[in-house]
Amino acid sequence: MPDTSDTALLFLDRGLVRADDAPPDPAAQRRAHTLVRTARGARWVVPVLLLVVLVLAFTPVAGAAFWVAAAVVLVGVVAVVLLTRAAAVAHATAGLPVPIEITGKVATAMRAVLAMTGALRTHRRAGGAAEGVALLRQWTTATEALRAAWLRDDIGAWHDHARTLAAAGERATRITGGLTGAATPDGDAAG
Repeated sequence: MPDTSDTALLFLDRGLVRADDAPPDPAAQRRAHTLVRTARGARWVVPVLLLVVLVLAFTPVAGAAFWVAAAVVLVGVVAVVLLTRAAAVAHATAGLPVPIEITGKVATAMRAVLAMTGALRTHRRAGGAAEGVALLRQWTTATEALRAAWLRDDIGAWHDHARTLAAAGERATRITGGLTGAATPDGDAAG
């Protein structure tokens, strides 16, 4: 792992981004990484089980098997919800390990992505909503790649992913302006 003096942690605390220069806890980072990957994988299991239930529903001889499969799908949905919440809590408590020299840029980008997320909630059918959702997916992927690079001590990839996150802030600001109709920082109307 990179030297702890080169690493800052970014936390999301009640909607505010907070930076901390305390050394990251490798165990907490591993736990967050593992839970996020497990939850992401489990999300694919439920649709497959649902497909099995649908096939069994239209099979004339599958009476008891249908109800067993339906119960398994229900348990699977509950497990995915619990895993997703556990992953979010682990992610929030572990913090995001970023290179200390660009902590400010990544924190600004995180604030911009949070603002965009709020705008997406209220402007779901606006023109830039699809681009916003795509950026959120890219942000999530980049944060997990950043954490994974930090865990495997790949300093080059760690810096690259941090720069990717920092660059996403300008795009998020532009999308938020387009969704809300607000002016961009340079004074032009977004859109």
